[in-house]
Amino acid sequence: MQNAKFTLEQRVFMYDAYVKTESCREVHRQFEVKYPGAPIQGRETKKHGVPTIWFGPVVESAVGEGDEMFISATPLEAILSTAGQHLAPWMVGFTSGDGAILAAGIYEHESVIQNLNEDFEGFMDNFLSRSKETQTERRETAKRIREFYFGNKPINKDTRKAMVDMYTDMMQGCCTDSPVKLHSKAGATVYYYYFDYRGKNSFSAVFGDPTEDYGVCHMDDMMYLFPEDHIFSNSTKTAEDDEMVDIMTTIWTNFARTGNPTSEVCNLVKWRPVSSPEVMEYGHIDSTGLHVRHNLLKDHLKLWSSIAPTSADDHKERDEL
Repeated sequence: MQNAKFTLEQRVFMYDAYVKTESCREVHRQFEVKYPGAPIQGRETKKHGVPTIWFGPVVESAVGEGDEMFISATPLEAILSTAGQHLAPWMVGFTSGDGAILAAGIYEHESVIQNLNEDFEGFMDNFLSRSKETQTERRETAKRIREFYFGNKPINKDTRKAMVDMYTDMMQGCCTDSPVKLHSKAGATVYYYYFDYRGKNSFSAVFGDPTEDYGVCHMDDMMYLFPEDHIFSNSTKTAEDDEMVDIMTTIWTNFARTGNPTSEVCNLVKWRPVSSPEVMEYGHIDSTGLHVRHNLLKDHLKLWSSIAPTSADDHKERDEL
C-alpha cells in the first residue's frame, strides 16, 4: 500500500483538527467530509485497522541564498558523526502501554480483530514493508512475532494485553531504545524512563475505547505534567494522581534547570544516566515512585532490534512531506 499523499491545505486542516478535537476518529470523519474521496485510508488500513503513516525529518537539499540548512543530515547520520559536536543532556522514554494508542481503536471492531487473527502475516507486512527483507522473509518474521506475543492463542479480546505489548514494543520501545544506545555510545548524558503508572484517566478513552483498561497508554505520562481538564472535563484527580503530579513535575523541572532530573533535594532516588549500551540504566516510574533499573524489556527489544533497520543507509528514504 502506498502512503496517502496530502496537499499542504489538507495537512493544515488535519493538524488544526487534531488540536481542536478529542478523537482521532472525529479528525478522520471531518477530513472525509471536507475532502470527499481523498486517500486518507487505503484498503489494507480498512482491513487491519492501522494506517501506515510515517513521519520523519526531511533533510534539506537546497536553501535560498543567504539562508542556512536547518536539517542537513538525518538524526541517525548526525549521531553517528558527532566529532566536535556538543551533545546536550537528553531525557526520553515511553509508557508501559504506549501501544494502546492503536490497540484501543482496533478492539472497537470485531471484524478487524478477526482479520488480524486470520491474516496476521498480511497485517505485519504493512509494517515490515520498509525493511530489506523479501516478502517471503517478512512473512516468516511475522510468524516469529506472532509466536512471541500470542503463542498458539487466537487473537481476540482475551489477548488485548498482548496486542498492546506488541504495539508498544514495535512503535515506541525499539524506536526509543535504539537512539538511547546510540546517544549513550556517542558520549551524551541520557536519562531513560519507563512510565508505568495508571491513574484515574487514560488517553486510551480518547484513542478509541473508554470502557476497557489498556494499561498506561500513549500520552498518559503527559497528563501529570500538563493539565488535561479540557479532555477529561468531568473527572477529578485522585490523591495518588496528585502524588504523581508532584513526582513528574519535580523530575521535569529539575532536568530543565540543571540537566539532571534528581539534582535537587527531594524524596526520589538518585537517577543515574545510561552508563553504556550494555547496562542501560533507566528510571521506572510507578505508583511507588522512581526506581533505577537496568535493561528495559530486554527480550522484547532484542526481538525488534533483530528486525528494525539499524544502519544509516536503511534510514535514507525520507519523503514524507
